[in-house]
Parts: sequence; C-alpha cells; structure tokens
Amino acid sequence: MFGNNLERIKAEAMQELGGNDDAALGQLWNRVYAAFDQWKQEHGNRKPKAYRGMLSDLVGAKSIPFKKAAPWQCADFQVPAGPIALAIKLWFEHYAPFEAITAEAGIRKVLALLIVGFGEDASEDELNDAMRILHDHKTAEAMGKLVLNEHRDAIIAQQTRSPGGKISGERQTKEKDDRKQLIKDTEAKLPEGTKPHHVNKEISKAVGVSPDTVGRLRREIRKEADSS
Repeated sequence: MFGNNLERIKAEAMQELGGNDDAALGQLWNRVYAAFDQWKQEHGNRKPKAYRGMLSDLVGAKSIPFKKAAPWQCADFQVPAGPIALAIKLWFEHYAPFEAITAEAGIRKVLALLIVGFGEDASEDELNDAMRILHDHKTAEAMGKLVLNEHRDAIIAQQTRSPGGKISGERQTKEKDDRKQLIKDTEAKLPEGTKPHHVNKEISKAVGVSPDTVGRLRREIRKEADSS
C-alpha cells in the first residue's frame, strides 16, 4: 500500500522538478547539504544516535561519533528520520542559511528534490508532511496569498550575521515586528467563522511559520494590545 503511495509522491515530485537539468539540481543539493552541515556544526547534538535498521533498534538507537554522523542524525528526532525531516525542521525554525536557499529556489523545489533523492528511505510521515507543505504552497501561490516577505527577511538576516552567528538586536526586533504584522494582516483576511482552534493552522499555511510560532506571537500581540 505504501509502495504505491511512494511512487505517486515521487512522480509528483518529479513533475515539480520538471525543466531543471541534473547539473542545476546537483548544485541545489550541494547548497542544501552545506546548510545542513552548518546547522549540524552550530546546533547538532554532539552525542548523536542512529537507527541502523536492525533488531537491536528495538531497544533504542545506537551512539555514533559526531564527526561521522549525518546532519539529520544530530537532530534528536524521536524516530528514524532523514534529510526530508531535517529540511522541514529548519524551514519551520527559520534557520537563515537554509531559508536563504528556499527564498531563491522555493521550498517546493527543495522538498521535491529531497523526495526524489531520499524518498525510498523516508518514513510515510516524513513524505506526507513534505507533500502537505508542497500542496499548501502550491494552493497559496495559485490563490495569490503566499507572502514572500518572510523569505526576503531571511536573506537579509543571513547577510547581516556577525562571525559569531548572532543577528544584531535591532535586526532581530525588526524581524519579529515584521512577522507579527504579517500574522495580524493574514488573520484579518481569514474567512468569517474560522474556528478558533483552526486559526493558527490557517495562518501557518499562509505565511510559512509553524503553528506553535504563530500561537506564541499571537499571544504577544494580544498582550501588547491590552497594555496599550
């Protein structure tokens, strides 16, 4: 059953990549992996563990050397996961080096590339999450609702990073304020009658921010409004 679903997903990903030659896709993968590796060096678990596809995995993942671990093996996923899961994680967390790539190439192309290259080894949950993002963005673009300011800000943030990897406080404040304004504008455009527990999810789809981040920023927005 999953095999048929995998073939359908990979075929759709191949359509997404149509018109891109192998050399261009190879360059894109090199950039994506470089961002993965940079994240590993900056934030990866120094004592990673990996699932080896053996019966011994039933008692837990096995420790592996940090130097030999792939970036996604340093992400502390609770289940076996690969490049697709790490891409989604970095995109939701707005990791600037990765988001700069998606700003240029598009998250749809990046995920499609990873699905084609690593779909055989991905879990069904990974593939479904990737396809959900791909479909949401395709629908949003078709409806003219996809806002690209988030991606633009990610590039600016990457360009203004200091050697130590921190963005200036002024830049961080501006980015946060811009994101809050984007959320407020998007919420104002939601259809009347949208159920409260669906609001964060709907805003998340439109602006490319995780529902948890949307919820946290909406709470801050309400506190600021109450204190003004």
